[in-house]
Amino acid sequence: MPELDLIAAARHLGGSTADVTSAAALPIDPGVSRVDVRRWHVTFEDGREVRLVIKPCGLTERRTLHALRDLHAVPRTFIPDLTTDDTQDVALLDAGETPLGWDLDAKRRAALAFSEVHARHFGRGDDLAWLPPVDAVYLEDFIVRTCWAGAWTRALDHAEFMRRHAGWVDAVEASASHLTRDVLKFEGWSETRTLAHTDVYHGHVLERDGRALIIDWGQARYASLFLDLGDTFDSPEAAGVYRSALAARGIDLSDEVFEAGRRVARRFAGVRYVWWWLEAWQRDPQGWVDEGLERMLRMAAGVGP
Repeated sequence: MPELDLIAAARHLGGSTADVTSAAALPIDPGVSRVDVRRWHVTFEDGREVRLVIKPCGLTERRTLHALRDLHAVPRTFIPDLTTDDTQDVALLDAGETPLGWDLDAKRRAALAFSEVHARHFGRGDDLAWLPPVDAVYLEDFIVRTCWAGAWTRALDHAEFMRRHAGWVDAVEASASHLTRDVLKFEGWSETRTLAHTDVYHGHVLERDGRALIIDWGQARYASLFLDLGDTFDSPEAAGVYRSALAARGIDLSDEVFEAGRRVARRFAGVRYVWWWLEAWQRDPQGWVDEGLERMLRMAAGVGP
């Protein structure tokens, strides 16, 4: 893989044509996926400075970032290669590492970001033919088996988990067993497909300069916009904030579609992400971890408002 031209990327993202006087590597958290990301602070002779992150991306993620390049919801990018069908480096303006908060004001910032992406690409399947779809293989093999089943089986062997949370087992297992059918059925009749991130959790929605930024688009698909809502907009009130933001961009969904989509979204997010909470709980089954696990079990089971 050829090395990305750091100076060209810094000039593009920093808006300077001056010579570079310094380029310092900075620490960065690789995140849950442990991707080889690198952070640089670059200074120019004209006094301008820029921080950028270099990340290896497959072709689909590079094309996704290119499609999102002029939106406020995504960090600005420098993508030198949009054709090679293997992993290539991309540079992004540094979004920092501050997760978006959980209060209603934070939900409004998130709603502005997600609605911008979703409205821009709503119903544009012909333009997004290069995006993979949400199909039975993705849902059953990746979401249910890879993301959920292994961690769930290990939790069932944990005596303390069964003592405290056994009441959730039947409901979560029933929900997971029907998730593929229910997501595909909803996608089939709701006509809510767009460019969707599909891997939305707190580590992928950051706060920078007063706005929400959505990062790590490696799992992007042409899918129902509701697959992006479950973890961030997990209550009727929060989902209503997103619905209003989407309507302000010209997409007004019916009550029937929105309520059905919101409930599918909660289950999708719960089944997908309960693994993290199960593993964290087994290390420390107290306080906010136990509360977070209970929340995710309710979502996975499809229980609650």
